[in-house]
Amino acid sequence: MARTRLVAGNWKMHGSRETIRALLDAIVAGAFLVVIVLIIPYGVFTRYVLNSAASWPEPLATLLMIVVTSVTSTPCLLPHSLAHGSNHLS
Repeated sequence: MARTRLVAGNWKMHGSRETIRALLDAIVAGAFLVVIVLIIPYGVFTRYVLNSAASWPEPLATLLMIVVTSVTSTPCLLPHSLAHGSNHLS
């Protein structure tokens, strides 16, 4: 089990597997947020400028926001119990 500690308000994870996982989670969440930022204006453009609304931007943005929330919530919750040396999850 990797040790975590709180340093100046930031969690530092020790252990290469956990660090790589956290980095991949951040990359995936960031990429999905960029996609959301690109498709919402596309939906607005097609609806109000072209007067032909695309049906897929809003459901896709909602789905991606659910994925971003799921990916980023787990690392935010787990280090808290590990930082104090106790395991509240078991």
